Amino acid sequence: MTPKWKRAGTDGEIEIKFPTGRRFKIEKQYDENIRHKGEWKVMEWDARSKDWEWGETYSPKAYAKQKAMEAGQYDTRGKKVADYSKTFQFESVNEEAPATSVGNASVSLPPDAMFKPRVVIDKRRRKDKIPRLLKRFRKHLEDN
Repeated sequence: MTPKWKRAGTDGEIEIKFPTGRRFKIEKQYDENIRHKGEWKVMEWDARSKDWEWGETYSPKAYAKQKAMEAGQYDTRGKKVADYSKTFQFESVNEEAPATSVGNASVSLPPDAMFKPRVVIDKRRRKDKIPRLLKRFRKHLEDN
């Protein structure tokens, strides 16, 4: 039986308890301006200190949940006691250098970059006449 996620606070925190006794909580990671940028902290309950210990920060939230589920498969000694791999959305991948590293010349686009369609015809023309391309786009139609 797969453990269920439960709400753990008013700010989107969720918590999961495993049969092994381990507990994990996921909460928003805030930057220095107290803004949430889409990163989530995975925290584990420490029974000795009676407090949450920060483990790692992940993005998106579903990936943070998966990482907590992966850690919950093991007991405190490192022995695997359950298999929740059917609940995982993301496949485990080996981490490589980012696309914008010094060794790689390619530049990745920011996530908010969107390509919008451009109007290439002159809208001042009458509808009963053939549409005319704007001058700046005419050079692309010429054959070399």
